[in-house]
Amino acid sequence: MRQSEQIRGGKMRIGDLVACYPLGIPGLAERVIGVIVGFNEKGEGGKDFVHVFVGDEVSIFMHFDIEVISEDR
Repeated sequence: MRQSEQIRGGKMRIGDLVACYPLGIPGLAERVIGVIVGFNEKGEGGKDFVHVFVGDEVSIFMHFDIEVISEDR
């Protein structure tokens, strides 16, 4: 089970610190750290699409492509 699935039963929240791979897949791309800043609206994918602030831009990832490092609290 991945860390993102372990924390809060897989629920992610705005403010969580996450690891993601904006340029590719794990093992082939460099891992970067970002902060969750939002999710898609209900009916448009909802929490399956996670908006992450990385560097100087917001990128959108599928929830299974990121790992929670630290909860917002």
